[in-house]
Amino acid sequence: MDSWNVDTSTTYCHWPGVGCAADGSVVNITLSDQTSTRITRPIPASLCDLKNLTHLDLSYQRIHTRFPTSLYNCSSLQYLDLKQNGFVGAIPADIDRLSPRLMLLDLSGNNFTGDIPPSIGRLPAIQTLWLYANFFNGSIPAEIGNLSRLQQLGLAYNSFAPVRIPSEFGNLTKLTFLWMTKANLQGEIPASFAQLTGLTQLDLTQNSLTGAIPAGIWSLPNLQYLYLYKNNLSGSIVIDGTIGALGLLPDGIWSAANLTTVMVSNNNLTGRIPPLLGKCSQLTTLFVDGNRFSGEVPDGIWAAVNLTILVMNDNAFSGTLPHKLPPKLAWLEIVGNRFTGKIPSSAPSLVVFLASNNMFSGELPSDLAGLSTLELFYLGNNMISGRIPQDISLLKSLAELNLRHNQLTGEIPTSIGSLKQPISIDLSGNELSGSIPSEMGNLKLSFINLSSNQLSGEIPVALQTEAYDQSFLSNPGLCASNSLRSVPTCATRDHNLLSRLGLRILLLALGALVFLTAATLFSICVIGKYRKRRHLAAWTLTPFHSLDFTKSDIVNGIREENLIGVGGAGGEVSDAVDPELRGSSHVGDMATVFELGILCTETSPSQRPSMKEVFRFLVRCKRA
Repeated sequence: MDSWNVDTSTTYCHWPGVGCAADGSVVNITLSDQTSTRITRPIPASLCDLKNLTHLDLSYQRIHTRFPTSLYNCSSLQYLDLKQNGFVGAIPADIDRLSPRLMLLDLSGNNFTGDIPPSIGRLPAIQTLWLYANFFNGSIPAEIGNLSRLQQLGLAYNSFAPVRIPSEFGNLTKLTFLWMTKANLQGEIPASFAQLTGLTQLDLTQNSLTGAIPAGIWSLPNLQYLYLYKNNLSGSIVIDGTIGALGLLPDGIWSAANLTTVMVSNNNLTGRIPPLLGKCSQLTTLFVDGNRFSGEVPDGIWAAVNLTILVMNDNAFSGTLPHKLPPKLAWLEIVGNRFTGKIPSSAPSLVVFLASNNMFSGELPSDLAGLSTLELFYLGNNMISGRIPQDISLLKSLAELNLRHNQLTGEIPTSIGSLKQPISIDLSGNELSGSIPSEMGNLKLSFINLSSNQLSGEIPVALQTEAYDQSFLSNPGLCASNSLRSVPTCATRDHNLLSRLGLRILLLALGALVFLTAATLFSICVIGKYRKRRHLAAWTLTPFHSLDFTKSDIVNGIREENLIGVGGAGGEVSDAVDPELRGSSHVGDMATVFELGILCTETSPSQRPSMKEVFRFLVRCKRA
């Protein structure tokens, strides 16, 4: 307004931001974002002297006042845009005194506080109502549900007192756009939302909504964008694929649905993904991560011809992935699930593949040409085995490769050094062996981790920098010519190897010496005993035959003349008896002990005496 100059010969219809009708009356004032001439003063009441003014846009100015009630006098006003100013205080309770012709009211991006007045529901012609990004801290009036012509409603980014969504919003049958992100909403999504048949976009993200998603929402015929992420929604997704008593919807009818984007991440949803969701022929984006979904992904999802982004992280999905992914799928995230089997070998448009923390097994595809568009490739914490294929060089756009904590074996292929893009590589926690290819020194590395493998040899000189000091841990065979703190120098390693070899030789020599010493001492003892007994007569070994005698026969046969060194057996045999046993012997005692020994060696355990019985037996013998 400061640029308007009434002293010039230029007519006001040619002033910046002013539009006139054919009769010369002003119908439009648009001063949006006039950086050099921003308005800082209150809106003059005389502005409404322009009786034909229908369009007033004073957005992105610096008007730090309360709502200008002088605008009530602009009786022809249809479009009022006051967004991104500094208006303060509450919206007047009599806001319905604005022009009854008003179709758009935009008060977003200001500093309004308090309640939204119920009278706002008495603007009969309003079609667009933007009140987002303010500081409202009261309630949401149910009277908004009376705005029968309302098509767009934005209440997002406010700090309402914890409020429920008024069920009366279900009366807004012409509503196409409902935006209530971060509005401190609680309670359930009203079942009346099933009546919003004109709705194309529903955004209730980042609130505290609970309960199940009303089944009727999935059947809204014009719904294209559904955003419900970061709430506390629970239950399973129920899609009613029936028409009353007619039964299931034909595939042709369901495939005509307009749903293109579904984002229900970070809730507590359970159960399986409904197969009917895979029949949305227009579906391009599906986010279901951070829930508790389980079971296999419907075949229809993997066959969705227009699917571009699929994010399913942190659920309990199981089953295998198809050999070939959807033709337009560019972004696939399935981290933290229970998928098994092999990874796909064909994904013509895939740019991002994040599949860590699953149970994939088998080898990487030997022909990676079908994944040549990959930029992010994450397969960490799986059970992938085999070698890294030489075809890794076909991934020309690869920027991040993460194969950590798998069961990969063999050598790192030299072809990995031909990757052109700045790249991050993590191959840690595998069973890779051999040397690190010198070609890896040619890479433009932003990160590298080869720790916890069986690599050996000298680290390529180009990688021997402080930035990679922690990149080669737990590879005992690796060394460096420079002073990497975490890796020994090659000279030290060779010295240590020689030292360990010398120690082994020394230990072997000492062991041999000990063995020879022991053998010598043993031989001396044997020879000594042999010399003591060299005068004994030779014994003749005679095979025993089965004899028929009993325990009593043996005991009764113990007599003086049958004892060693006494009677007939004396003389020559007594010389072989231990000297401590020589002398007089009591035949009765020996017979008793002999009898006890036979009892203790009975074949049947049940016939052998217990220790207590042995003790009593010996006591009785001593007393006898």
